Amino acid sequence: NMRIVNPVMIKDISGRILNNEPVGITGNDKYKNLLKVTEERWNGQIKYTDNSNNEYESGVQIISHTDENVVFKRTLKLVPQNLAVGIGCKKGKTAEEIEQAVKKVFDMNNLMTEAIAVAASVDRKADEQGIIEFAKKFKVPYRTYTPEALREIDGDFSSSAFVNEQIGVDNVCERSACAASGGGRKLAGKTADNGITVAVYKMV
Repeated sequence: NMRIVNPVMIKDISGRILNNEPVGITGNDKYKNLLKVTEERWNGQIKYTDNSNNEYESGVQIISHTDENVVFKRTLKLVPQNLAVGIGCKKGKTAEEIEQAVKKVFDMNNLMTEAIAVAASVDRKADEQGIIEFAKKFKVPYRTYTPEALREIDGDFSSSAFVNEQIGVDNVCERSACAASGGGRKLAGKTADNGITVAVYKMV
């Protein structure tokens, strides 16, 4: 799944396609096969290119990193949704506070919030309105797990005796993010801010 960062550019791209004007498409090597297939489906009207000669004014670009250079003058940006964000928090934290804490962690680790695919926590937080509203704003599912399920997950997690005593599992944000990612790679470990803990894993 991919998220469109700037929907305003859809009109430009679709208009050029309808007028049989050339449109470029690009992304890093991981998406080369996908981009080649797209090129073939459009019989060359959409061309896979790095646009090094500025041949294409408009194009679609898969953006994977915050520092990635945009190669078209008019670019429809797509971001792969492949990150699971685990959240622990004190009761009553607002969606705005949670979003601020999440964005802080993402900024610190050069990650894109547009890449969030799922939010996760422990089942005790299933009705936590701040997290629910945060997930709704980002249009992603919110998954919760029992302490028992989280304890069974293998991985390298920071541990808190206090959290274990209160919740029944030694870490909420890292373990829930790991669970939601399908056992993926840790990109940002437990980070605490304003009564909120955040961790990020890349989905398998």
